[in-house]
Amino acid sequence: MGLIHGSCVDEVLHPIYTDSDGRLVVVMKGADDPVRKYVALGTTNETTVWDPTSGKKFVITDLVASAGNNCTITFRDGTGGSTFMLFDVLKSTTVPINFQTPIISVAADNNLTAQTTAITSYITISGYEI
Repeated sequence: MGLIHGSCVDEVLHPIYTDSDGRLVVVMKGADDPVRKYVALGTTNETTVWDPTSGKKFVITDLVASAGNNCTITFRDGTGGSTFMLFDVLKSTTVPINFQTPIISVAADNNLTAQTTAITSYITISGYEI
């Protein structure tokens, strides 16, 4: 596999891989340093699910939500921030989602929060940080 470098808006060099015929080989960022977060929402208060490393943004690739009772789960980009996703979850139901287009935080150092209308709900988030 060959290796060349490209850059993007941040002016940081990023590897671009090619095979022996010069065809592009795609390597997903998530495979480099995956992050998995799990939280049980035991209250109806807004709760931090993912607090990224200082200077980084969270990138969500997969989400699994389940609930012990009927509820709505709200996801926000930053505490008290913009709502970017709402789920209505039925009692004893699991909602798995694989995002074909990952969800990227709007700003570095924003945490990902979740809030439920009924306790107890469970959240598992997979992704990476950029």
